Amino acid sequence: MKILKSAIFLLMIAGLILFIVGITLKVPTDHLTYYSYDSASHIDQYVGGDAYNYIIGANLVGAKITGVMIQKAIFIVAGLFLFFFSVFSLAFVQIAKDLYVVTKGKPPIDTEDLPEI
Repeated sequence: MKILKSAIFLLMIAGLILFIVGITLKVPTDHLTYYSYDSASHIDQYVGGDAYNYIIGANLVGAKITGVMIQKAIFIVAGLFLFFFSVFSLAFVQIAKDLYVVTKGKPPIDTEDLPEI
């Protein structure tokens, strides 16, 4: 029982970590630049025309923004799922333990007294 509760608490902590990582991921800005200090929106490609460079750069920046937003959503949803799954599992383990203590290891109802269907 102690190992099961430890595993549930580890799942709870993992869920919280995933949630916090999802919240703190930084989405790149939507500005195009030629400066290398802003690696998310920096354009390295040159194909022979400024308009083509901006089109390519806009597509690359859009893809990076979309990828980070999807990554944020996955981390947040997975973190919330793990956290609430572990909370409900912990509650279920406690209910099962309480039921076992109340019934002293016997089934809570006598199945022989039930009417047949």
